[in-house]
Amino acid sequence: MGTVGAGKTTFQHYTRHVSAAKIFEEKSNGPYPHWISVDFLGFTNDQAPVDYIYECLMTYILSNDYLSGFKSCIEKAYEAEINAIKKGPAFLISNDSNKLNEVISEKLQKDFDDKKPYVNKVLTFASSEAPVYLVIDNVDQLSEDIQSKIFTEAVAFAQKLHLNLVISIRNSTYVEHRNSAAFNAFDFDPILIEPPKVEAILSKRFFLARNLINGTKGHFISENGMRINVDNLSSLIELVQSSVLGTQVGGLLEVLAAGDIRNALRMTRHFLEHGYSNPGKAVQVYQSKGFYVLPRHEALRAILLGSHAVYSEEYSLIGNPFDARLGRTNLQMVRLFILNALVQYSTDPSFQYVDGIEIRKHMRSIGVSDNSTLKALNDLCKLRFIHTASHDKASFSSNYYPSRLGGYIVRELISNVTFVENIMMDTFISDEVCWQKLNELGTKISGSPRSIVKRLELRFDKIKVFYPYMNTLYTELLKESQKRNLPIEWKSNPFDSGSRNLSLNMEAAMASANKNYKPNQRR
Repeated sequence: MGTVGAGKTTFQHYTRHVSAAKIFEEKSNGPYPHWISVDFLGFTNDQAPVDYIYECLMTYILSNDYLSGFKSCIEKAYEAEINAIKKGPAFLISNDSNKLNEVISEKLQKDFDDKKPYVNKVLTFASSEAPVYLVIDNVDQLSEDIQSKIFTEAVAFAQKLHLNLVISIRNSTYVEHRNSAAFNAFDFDPILIEPPKVEAILSKRFFLARNLINGTKGHFISENGMRINVDNLSSLIELVQSSVLGTQVGGLLEVLAAGDIRNALRMTRHFLEHGYSNPGKAVQVYQSKGFYVLPRHEALRAILLGSHAVYSEEYSLIGNPFDARLGRTNLQMVRLFILNALVQYSTDPSFQYVDGIEIRKHMRSIGVSDNSTLKALNDLCKLRFIHTASHDKASFSSNYYPSRLGGYIVRELISNVTFVENIMMDTFISDEVCWQKLNELGTKISGSPRSIVKRLELRFDKIKVFYPYMNTLYTELLKESQKRNLPIEWKSNPFDSGSRNLSLNMEAAMASANKNYKPNQRR
């Protein structure tokens, strides 16, 4: 009957078919396949979903030469009604072609004004001559009540007009509704389409942007107030391409997006707008060397902060693993504790998932309530650090496994200087001494704007106060797991290796700062 596409890339395949259908349309005067898009991003609550569908279909019919042509389609679609009018109501004037045409025109005009009967007739005829595909997208942007109505009405509508229905939705939305009455009432084939690689999407977008502005002149104001003229703005796109595609930044985007293409595009916008701390220098380097690699820490900071001055989980695309937000200091590291255990489990080649009941049992044994555990699991799923095997909402009946992003958090980011420095701005500090030290160091950093090296030393001093404190909070949970003899996966401390890597990263950053800035600055 139809297909529910449980994946957002359905529209890429749809676009290819649309292009093919358009070429066929231009070369043929007869029936041919139609791909009709109904995008619910333009839907408003002041109309019924079925009315919006009819509105989009009417727009398509009017824009299509074949479907809107009287001789090619309309006359054939209304052939039965026209013959019935001639034999019945207009029989007495059947010999007067002018009057007969007026009666037929009135019927057509009435259906045209009412829209629905006109669309029904035209598409029913078109679908009898060639396949007609109705593609509905962005249903999962709406409330659940409206989603159910759209599912029900779209399927019934497609059956009535003999259309091939394709509904493009996220797999999580499909899982949520698959047992609802709206889905159970009809037969359909779910097709999961894996998202494309992030760098492939960015490459195509950069290619399009470069060609759109090729040959256009422009200028921008650099960080030191100088006006920099650019003879061809497409060179800036080429600069961005060389900074992202095939570099560590591109790999970072792939991991942090966690398979969500829209998130990847938002992250790209963030570091394009805020990631280049010295765009004038970037342009000069690119013009002289032919390439420029955006520093990885600048890209990460821009992705974490977006358009905000400091990090906040509420606005960032990346969550905070150091604060479970459970209102209790001894439970602050529950997110990282569960995530680390799942990552440790996943190192086994035969690993598939960890049962939610098992997670609850272990968390109970160390004194964490079911409500706190479930909230942490929900948060980890929302932040894309972990997934449920069925893509259902988090519950103790679900099975869990870490995402690539979750593994990257545990193995890389918690020892990344840029990540730790920004995350601490949105992490609760209950220890009075620790808070006072961090506050004093923050004041010193604000008071030493001239020396980059000195400021970097003070920033690292803040991390050296913050990171051991986080380790102390994690160790409290770790001790309980060791007392209760939990499985070995629950008894590892990610801060052990994290502390070593963090120290190495800070040493490398300080050496780079001394090399690049110290000779030109007074301490």
